[in-house]
Amino acid sequence: MGAVLLPKLFYNVEIDPKKLEHRYNITTKLVIPVLPMFETILKKYPNGFPKAPCNQVFNKNLKKIGKEIQSLNRDYEKKLVRDHQVVRKPLKRWQMVVTHTARRSFVTNMYLRGVPVPTIMAISGHTTEENFKKYNKADNRKHAEILKRIFDEGEKQKAELLKKKLEDDKKQMEKDNDSQTNNKQQ
Repeated sequence: MGAVLLPKLFYNVEIDPKKLEHRYNITTKLVIPVLPMFETILKKYPNGFPKAPCNQVFNKNLKKIGKEIQSLNRDYEKKLVRDHQVVRKPLKRWQMVVTHTARRSFVTNMYLRGVPVPTIMAISGHTTEENFKKYNKADNRKHAEILKRIFDEGEKQKAELLKKKLEDDKKQMEKDNDSQTNNKQQ
């Protein structure tokens, strides 16, 4: 893909057609596969990405976009602790969207897809499972769905193995029958 000009937030990142490599420090290197969506973005900007605004402006723009998305126009109650008291602040979901939301969403979405926790932690940069758990917003219903999906996949694999065994047994029986027929003819 060649050299790609990156905004400041991507400094210390090497991009090749298959992966991104980011060096946090001398000893820690993060390697992330280039997913199809990112490939599309890279192709759209062959001469480098446009200059990124500061986080404050970026977050303001995200909120403008979020306000237009119907599913984010739901009520939300943010709980804050002020002077050892829980204060409830009514908001709309779009008011909560910031650049950091992407990190939480990535963690939760990868977890829900069944990606192993150590793999997600390696990509998200979490060093402890305790911190990771704060980012993973899967609720008990989602955990039940994951368990059911894993169970269903296990059952499907068992069925496929059983089907293969039956096919192999059938082939072996046919082979044995052919051998017996050949022996009788001799």
